[in-house]
Amino acid sequence: MSINTENRKKIEKLYSIKTVSGSLDKKNNSMYEYVKKELSDFCDDIFADDIGNVIAVKRSGAENAEKIALIAAADEAGFVAADTKSEGKIRLHGIGNPFYARLCGREAFQIEKGKSIYRGVLLSDSSDTDKIGEDSFYLETEDKNRDISEGDFICADDPPVFFGDNGICLNGLSSKIFCLSLIDIAKCAGSFSFDVYYIFAAQHLLGARGEKCAAYTVGADIAIAFKLIPEGRTKTGAGPVIAFSDGRGRCSDYVTGGLEEAAEGIGISYQLCAETEKDEISMIAPFISEGTKTGIIGISASNKKVGTSKCDLRDLRGAAAAACAFLIFSDEKSEENR
Repeated sequence: MSINTENRKKIEKLYSIKTVSGSLDKKNNSMYEYVKKELSDFCDDIFADDIGNVIAVKRSGAENAEKIALIAAADEAGFVAADTKSEGKIRLHGIGNPFYARLCGREAFQIEKGKSIYRGVLLSDSSDTDKIGEDSFYLETEDKNRDISEGDFICADDPPVFFGDNGICLNGLSSKIFCLSLIDIAKCAGSFSFDVYYIFAAQHLLGARGEKCAAYTVGADIAIAFKLIPEGRTKTGAGPVIAFSDGRGRCSDYVTGGLEEAAEGIGISYQLCAETEKDEISMIAPFISEGTKTGIIGISASNKKVGTSKCDLRDLRGAAAAACAFLIFSDEKSEENR
């Protein structure tokens, strides 16, 4: 994946969908509409659950088939209106712990059914960037045409920035670029002797609530999570990263080894990482608790701790290719066993 016009439009479209954690549910789900449009010709079933997860399923048709799940976080950090009593100055409470200092002065919008309305600007009471926190923000607006109520969701306008042939800086609000990986895999992978579940997880930033719900609902035998991995022991542009752990749960050797075999089998470079940050929300722990074999694949991201992630789109393409190859090789092993 390079930054040609088509790929840029895909990324811009994905990030234009407003998915503040907690704002989506079964009926009000703009991510569901997006995934349905993209994958209705490639999957057998697409649905949103009560918590807002969007799940696309490609079934094998076999009875009691094995289940393999691929998971990407589809939500983003944002705000909820906490106090609307002051005219033109709406107090906000942060959701998802973004790097708040970089959001000062950015345009923001009220969300209604996934669409952006009610324009305003994000400001903070604090002039000290070290003290800007989740409850120091307010939305200032002169828009008199709409009412906003306590509990309404507010999103920040902080789109990705493209540079060079393959560079992209993702904002600190979301890592949902991996939703594109799931869509690409679903379109290219085809059918297997097992069922494949593509999980676009909602409410990830609220303690992996989406993953917890999906892990119970799907009951997968194998689950592979996609995530950004802070640069350090990994390097941006050196290929996708296969991680042994996400700090809260250790991956299955079977899945980690399978991802390595898949990457080597299709001839792409990859990196290994012993673990990622322990203070990050675990995507795999809910699946481990359900007895699922888990794996992690992702891309190295520099500057992640200061609210932006500089990434290489070639790594993103490699991560999707390795996961797709994992499915293909798993199917070949199943055929050999039969």
